[in-house]
Amino acid sequence: MGVPKSEVPLRSKPGFCYIYQWQESTKKEDWRQWSKQFKKSAYTHPTYEKKVLVLYEGDVSVVNDFCHGNATSKAKTEKAFHSTRPSLLKELKLTEGLGHPIKVYSDFVNKAPSSLARQEIDAPRDVKQVRNAQQVVRDRKRLSRDPICDLTELYYKTDFISDLLLFPTFICLCYHKPVMENFQNLIDRSDLPAMWLSYDTTFKMGDFYLSILAYRDTQFEQRPVTPLMHMLHERKWESSHDFFFKRFTEIVPQMTAVKKMAIATDEETAIVNSVKRYLPTVHWVRLLDSLLEKYENKAGILEHKHTAGKFLLYFKQHIYDDVRNMGAWALRRYGLELATTNSSESLNASLKRFVNWREMRHDEMVFALLDISDMHFARIRRGQFGVGDDNILSPHLRHLFDINNPGVEVPKKISSDDILERIKNAMENTTSAKFEVATQHTMDVRSSLRM
Repeated sequence: MGVPKSEVPLRSKPGFCYIYQWQESTKKEDWRQWSKQFKKSAYTHPTYEKKVLVLYEGDVSVVNDFCHGNATSKAKTEKAFHSTRPSLLKELKLTEGLGHPIKVYSDFVNKAPSSLARQEIDAPRDVKQVRNAQQVVRDRKRLSRDPICDLTELYYKTDFISDLLLFPTFICLCYHKPVMENFQNLIDRSDLPAMWLSYDTTFKMGDFYLSILAYRDTQFEQRPVTPLMHMLHERKWESSHDFFFKRFTEIVPQMTAVKKMAIATDEETAIVNSVKRYLPTVHWVRLLDSLLEKYENKAGILEHKHTAGKFLLYFKQHIYDDVRNMGAWALRRYGLELATTNSSESLNASLKRFVNWREMRHDEMVFALLDISDMHFARIRRGQFGVGDDNILSPHLRHLFDINNPGVEVPKKISSDDILERIKNAMENTTSAKFEVATQHTMDVRSSLRM
């Protein structure tokens, strides 16, 4: 038998016997693979806690390399299938949420042994194997296979989802209450600059659209962009944006008569109409980038020769409103000289990086938005009390936040795993209670029939 081996040998012959000794508990079961005609037996002894005696027995002629039983493509049917060691599969599952499958696959192949024979079992088979391992972990975190049912549970068990509509179209509205309270404390403050809102819709996050309303936190010198409200919606209808801004004004009644605030959006008519309808006193601003793109498409019209009267008419109908709303004279009272890009677009890009640029289910997206909102509120609290270098509080406000006061802390974050576990336990208890009631009812009926 010789010296104990830390790696499982490959293609062993009948009569071959070895002692397998693992160094890490995760590799304890790596020796397990066998068949009836050609098998291996394993023997353990309490004296040798980390050692397994493995003995191969049987007819080696029955051993044939073959492809995976579910293989259909030529690339796989013409290759012999070799099982990945169990400990590697466990390691792949631990990468869920830590990186894109392609990146994880590359990292594991690079750190695997250089021997190609060892890489058959010590490295991931392909990117799909990594993706499947990560998906198994995500599936275990789900309450069910139906994301809408999961959202319903989250609606009742968390304070993050404020509205959940299923008909005539799907809408899920979310906001972080402490962040919303922080926003309300900054509205129309005479000691702070005017506030800026931004609103944008993205569609590459899953089987839904995602709209984000964000604001610039004016209590900090950097005026960081902070997400305020989120909407998952099925269709880009004007009625969906109407619902969003109507609920926003109900949650923050001051918004209907605010005096020092501007909002930047893109040129989408449905969004513009909803903003002007529900935020009549908020100055709507066209973005320079979108305007330039708009007029680049119409440059040919402006190159034509026109009489002064025709040009003046065209200017008043198509250009004057843009100049009046976008000029520095209109933006200075809001602390800017020029509005070029939408801040919510930057948040959308950050969100995509946060979720590793993959599409998500509705409930997964809600958890991601909750995590991001918790992170932003923690940055707000840290900045208010001068912890970290992210945000610097305006000098005239610093006396309001004394880090030496008792009870000053960042609110404890409840992880998505804890929330899911709590909901699952509640669902199991409810199911158990219903079963007991039904069982008792059945027994009562049977007793009455006997009488």
